[in-house]
Amino acid sequence: MTKPIPDKAEVALEYPDKLYIGTFERTSRFDGHLDAALYQALNPRRSDKDDIAQMTPEEEVLLLHVME
Repeated sequence: MTKPIPDKAEVALEYPDKLYIGTFERTSRFDGHLDAALYQALNPRRSDKDDIAQMTPEEEVLLLHVME
């Protein structure tokens, strides 16, 4: 499903005797989807302690490297 997302920016240059204002506008479309892995990570009912307990030793080492 795609939905339009309006992008708008305003630029202003202010001088003691003049003011210049410019507006830039564009509409973009983005297609978003949710992977099963991301859905599980965002699930508020899951327990991080259970995830850590099920890690293999190799996954623990990789996690430590990422955290360093």
